[in-house]
Amino acid sequence: MCRPIFWRPGYDTEIPVVRPGNSSLYRFGNSACKPGFQEYHYHDGNKTISTCLSFGAPKVYYWVALRLCSEQNAFLASAKTLDKLALLVQLAQGNLLWVGLDDRNENKVFVWVEDGTVISPEKMEELFVPGEPNHGREQDCVAVKPPDTKMRDVVCANSKMFYFCETKPGC
Repeated sequence: MCRPIFWRPGYDTEIPVVRPGNSSLYRFGNSACKPGFQEYHYHDGNKTISTCLSFGAPKVYYWVALRLCSEQNAFLASAKTLDKLALLVQLAQGNLLWVGLDDRNENKVFVWVEDGTVISPEKMEELFVPGEPNHGREQDCVAVKPPDTKMRDVVCANSKMFYFCETKPGC
């Protein structure tokens, strides 16, 4: 069960992480996250969103990342906005990174691991590298491969990558 979190000005210590475009992404020193997770805030338009992330190492296959996150009562990190994707890319520091989005159940229907929602065609165009997803042979998982800063579909079993487990603050 999640407990509510209340933010009070001056209560947390803001540590700027990255500023893509007109948004700001922050990590807060006093975290409402469970042990092993760090709290990050990012702006999506006028809305501020909080999330808790834990970096997963060593590199693992996609289904292993899913299981390891689930064992922590978390999910493989999603990147539903450009700002959130920029945060994950920045934190990954140039490493290959799994994203919690796949079309393993139905080809060409990409579903977010976080909540089971289907990504819209507009969001797909915004968040994926041009020409992706290309739905190549057995490319059912999604990753960020530097130097790209956007997503692409990849074969789940061909690569081991780093990952982030995610949960909401107070959970």
